[in-house]
Amino acid sequence: MSGILGPAVGAAMVAAGGLTAAFALNAASFAISAGCVLPLFLPYNRLKPGPDQAPTLPASSNLWEDASAGLQQVMKTSWLWITIAVAALSNLTYLGRYKHIHRRGLKMYGVWMLIGLMVVFIGLRVGILGLFAAGLVIGAADTLLGLLWVNLLQGHVPHALLGRVSSLDYLGSSLLEPAGYALAGWAGGWLSPQAIFWVGGGLQTLLIALGLLHPDVRKLD
Repeated sequence: MSGILGPAVGAAMVAAGGLTAAFALNAASFAISAGCVLPLFLPYNRLKPGPDQAPTLPASSNLWEDASAGLQQVMKTSWLWITIAVAALSNLTYLGRYKHIHRRGLKMYGVWMLIGLMVVFIGLRVGILGLFAAGLVIGAADTLLGLLWVNLLQGHVPHALLGRVSSLDYLGSSLLEPAGYALAGWAGGWLSPQAIFWVGGGLQTLLIALGLLHPDVRKLD
């Protein structure tokens, strides 16, 4: 809902108070968010597990120890760090951002590549109906991609580390996204809008396909 309503609210802010006021209010919202998560960096006590939820890891006293345990789990699992790295590079090249097979790894990467191909398709001057169709495919594929990925994490990552690994996944995957927006703006001064969609979608599809070169990704089920 926020993703749908946010652009409308942003436009209303610009219309009512100008661009500077809109950026100032947006910055204030980040400050509020930072205040909400600040307690996570302080020492805390874990909730005691129930009788059927015996802890599989020793309890730690701070966030940094938890993050370290999650990072170790990611780095020792090849399909995890490869997919996170591919996601980071994919978001960098997602310039057109208006991100019978039994192996879920192949399914997931196939759906992921479909998003990149739809970005290329948008650059073909396909008209309003073509844009609608591409947006529909991207939305459906993005949703399916998320479901497959979360299902893989839940099925293959130890339960006690799931939150930590998911946090690192989100951080790593989104790390280069701001650079992608900046790169798209720079490219707009040199390339046509159509070419930006072609380059962005093509690079995204290629980078995702490279992830399939590792056998652990192809065998992932």
